[in-house]
Amino acid sequence: AIERIVTQAQPEPLASVPERMQVLATLTMQADRIATPLLHQPSTLLHGDYWPGNIAILKDGSQVVYDWQMTGVGPGVIDLLVFINKSAWLFDTLPLSQEEIIKYYREGMAASNGVHWKEDEWKLLWDHALMWRFLQEWVDLLAASPDPLLETRAEQLDQVWLDPVAKAVSRRLNTE
Repeated sequence: AIERIVTQAQPEPLASVPERMQVLATLTMQADRIATPLLHQPSTLLHGDYWPGNIAILKDGSQVVYDWQMTGVGPGVIDLLVFINKSAWLFDTLPLSQEEIIKYYREGMAASNGVHWKEDEWKLLWDHALMWRFLQEWVDLLAASPDPLLETRAEQLDQVWLDPVAKAVSRRLNTE
């Protein structure tokens, strides 16, 4: 995927912006550094593609989760980030804000597992989960996406992924 972006300058919305290419280069060269804070978190079973489209609520109120192809083990913040970002990517509005969802997650972790994060620790973890997930999944998706599709979703792509990832890289990997 990275080879296509670099050598073929595709997709154009990513490859034609030098700042975005620098972010991609930084992510690629510092993948180990991105993963390090995540490796120090409690591990759990990760769905890998946890978002409302893969969740059904049955008549009795119980939930069923589908599409387990991307299952792994790691910090739960990764599935939380996927849930929030994929929902923001696909839906204009959500019943809860990102902040409310995160608040419920953190409260649940504190109550059930005794895991507490200071605010600066949580922000660091979130930034690293964001960078990791972008590198893990979205680089490939972007490289395979036709330019017209990316152009129609450009505003959401910028708001949900490209701008937040660039800011996280700047904050955490000491680049401008």
